[in-house]
Amino acid sequence: MNESGQVVGYSDLPDNSGHAFLYSGGAMQDLTPTLPSCSQSYAWGVNNLGQAVGDVNNRAVLFQNGTIVDLNAFAPTGVGFFSAEGINDSGQIIVNDLFGSGHAYLLTPIAKTGSISVTMLRCDPTAYANLDSGDIDTPLEPVPNPAVLVEQRPIGSGLVADGVTPLLLKLELNSEVAGDRNASYRVTFDPALGGCPANGIGVFTLQNGSFVAADTFSFEGLTTAYAYIPAIRSEDLTLGASKELSVTMHITKLGDSSVSGGVTFKIRKPPLILVHGYASSSATWSEPFLETLRQTRPDEFVHAIDYGIGALNPPGFNATYDALGPLAHELDDLLAGQVEGPTSIYKDWAFTRYDIVGHSQGGVLARMLCQTFLPELHRSDAPFAKAPVVSEANANRGRFGRVITIGSPQNGSTILRYVFDFASLLDQNGNSLARTISSGLSFYAQPKFDPWGLQMFLVNNKFALPVDNGIRFHCVRTTIGRFSDPLSYALLGLDTVPPGEVDTRGKILLPEGSDGVVDYDSQIGGGTTNTTITWKDISHCTSIHTV
Repeated sequence: MNESGQVVGYSDLPDNSGHAFLYSGGAMQDLTPTLPSCSQSYAWGVNNLGQAVGDVNNRAVLFQNGTIVDLNAFAPTGVGFFSAEGINDSGQIIVNDLFGSGHAYLLTPIAKTGSISVTMLRCDPTAYANLDSGDIDTPLEPVPNPAVLVEQRPIGSGLVADGVTPLLLKLELNSEVAGDRNASYRVTFDPALGGCPANGIGVFTLQNGSFVAADTFSFEGLTTAYAYIPAIRSEDLTLGASKELSVTMHITKLGDSSVSGGVTFKIRKPPLILVHGYASSSATWSEPFLETLRQTRPDEFVHAIDYGIGALNPPGFNATYDALGPLAHELDDLLAGQVEGPTSIYKDWAFTRYDIVGHSQGGVLARMLCQTFLPELHRSDAPFAKAPVVSEANANRGRFGRVITIGSPQNGSTILRYVFDFASLLDQNGNSLARTISSGLSFYAQPKFDPWGLQMFLVNNKFALPVDNGIRFHCVRTTIGRFSDPLSYALLGLDTVPPGEVDTRGKILLPEGSDGVVDYDSQIGGGTTNTTITWKDISHCTSIHTV
């Protein structure tokens, strides 16, 4: 008996013959209806494809699709097969030697080479039926239109578990088996994907003009069919040490496992794209920080972008001196080329959105890419990008799954403004120290992060340029000085206690503290999420005491 409840055996008839049968769905089928009287046929095994084996008049046979195949046609010279005892889903058959030598043989079918080819495809937004669902997290579904699906781009790696993107599959019969276009086929996975997300991975096949959740299908008289693996959420994906799931999809003709094909694809969590701050580059990210991120993703799925690295030297000067607007546009172009486009490093993966991590200025630029124009303006672009963060370019599912900012001066830096005012005061008094401070700050202290400056005013206009509320933000704040003030406070005199006060000037200026450069409050930009960490690597200014 197989897993579907089909049973094989034999039944004695009044004419002294024995007939092999297949019992399925409440009905008994005679596998040898034309067998002469006084003849004998037996069925001893059946696989999950409905193929049965046994013997007819002491000759091993295979019963499939209403036909009987004499397995002695495959016997070596001098060997005869008496009976077939069992068959597995790969079509391998155990047989006995007819001449009593006591030997058993394993027959393995030779598949018709490439009888079914499978091509993975990545859909562009025009190939989705529910593009305008209105919900940013609704999984996308391909249109059930072969004329559209045939135009989609082939890929070679697999599926990113971004929660919305399916993996489209093109199935083709080759000319050798084109006559099987009306047969039924079954899809199976190895390993079985029941535990891949918690509720299992299914497959949708295009049948009668609609995609249906079914693991059996027909080519419907054609030589090409389509199927897709539905979207998987990253949080539902459990991975081992390989940081990816490798899956083989098998397609087999029911009743004839020699007509088969398949494809092996991988499933990974979304890429993490790192955006550095100013006076920095992609090399600024520390190895311990990168190794932590790589615990859940292969190395190439943690990618650091270099922006603002241009004619000015040393590296990072452009990122430091240039205004926020031009830098955001540059980052927009870099992401489009390196991450999203048909020539990107992820060109062989099916995905729609990814996660972006920005440190300091990098987090501000990532946030700017999520800002939009007021709806009343009816503009198809965005203030700091070529397209809105949620647009048809990303099937209205969002460019980023998550935006994580670390120590980012979303509202500028009050300490920076204090530095400028302090230097100006000293300069008015003819203090030579002012010139020293001004010279030292000419690189690291940029007026674009003055909370009351023009650039902060422009990029923080939440009424004219709001952040799309469909994008998930997590703002990580760092602070130094809950037990002792940062070193930068000492350089500015903020570590001293004014007469008649209890707290230091730094505590009075910034009651919630800072990371030595950026206010603790500014790092969240008015939001409500709090994450306190103790790792000095991602702070601007280190201290013995960090909280």
